[in-house]
Amino acid sequence: MYGVCPDDWDLAQKLITGGCDPLPRRRCLSRASPDYNKPFPVNSSLWGQPSDANILWSHYKCKGYSCLVSNETRDRRGFFKCADCFDLSKRGWEIPSTESVSAEFTIDEGHPFNEVIALRGLLPLYLSIGSRLPFFDNTLDIIHSTLFLDGWIGKELLQFVLFDWDRALRPKGLLWVDRFFCPKEVMKLYLDEFASLSYKKLLWKVVPKTDKDGDELFFSAVLEKPIRR
Repeated sequence: MYGVCPDDWDLAQKLITGGCDPLPRRRCLSRASPDYNKPFPVNSSLWGQPSDANILWSHYKCKGYSCLVSNETRDRRGFFKCADCFDLSKRGWEIPSTESVSAEFTIDEGHPFNEVIALRGLLPLYLSIGSRLPFFDNTLDIIHSTLFLDGWIGKELLQFVLFDWDRALRPKGLLWVDRFFCPKEVMKLYLDEFASLSYKKLLWKVVPKTDKDGDELFFSAVLEKPIRR
């Protein structure tokens, strides 16, 4: 009989962010939360607060969902600038467009993005930015990147990402880039890479990032993939 696997997802995440793919587990079976409950039905899970019992909290500083969204725990929950990522009472379209929200975190002080996404009835993809998307060519209606890409990414890696997104998007599909930010002196370099796709510009906007005194800029765009024959 096989035993239960150790709770070592943090090690796998270190490998993924370092550009390595963890090998499949062997000779052990996956571990669940001790008090696991059946998730909410799909029609009520999208904007419903997930149950604390369905998340393994062992590697998080927060030990309950309320900790992720409370202002009182901001200094001790292990991440910052991301309360709205988990606040489901404040739906995405209600977040002010001027509000700066980031998903910055460290390996050992993370937060349960994948668990919460799955408990909301959506499909989380757990892979590194340098991985090929697990979708067939010309199949996706839309790719939406929000506060994911920013000025930390090198030109070569950005090219890889954009070419792979182009591969997966169907003709006339939409690429929605939401609040890409970087120092203003290098913004043109990134804009040139997005423009090199030769997509139709349905929206193309650059504005100052207000919390950085104008030293950084936000770039948002909605781009339509052309039909190439």
